[in-house]
Amino acid sequence: MQNTNWLTWKSFLARRGLISSACELLDLIQPLLPLIAQSMFLGLPLLKATPFGLSYANLLNLLGDPDEIYQFKTFLQETGA
Repeated sequence: MQNTNWLTWKSFLARRGLISSACELLDLIQPLLPLIAQSMFLGLPLLKATPFGLSYANLLNLLGDPDEIYQFKTFLQETGA
């Protein structure tokens, strides 16, 4: 399932030449991603009211779901590498 933010995130990474680095990072820290997502969840009440609050919440959902991480990584590799 492709998230509506994926194109925005891919564009952000592509402008900075970070798509391959992001894919490698997702592979390396994948076992830690659920813990990272739970830690980031603590900041959600503060960031929910900001302009990027919805994108932040979608990022948390992505990091908490191994299947979605794999799909996002595949999306990055197909469209940006």
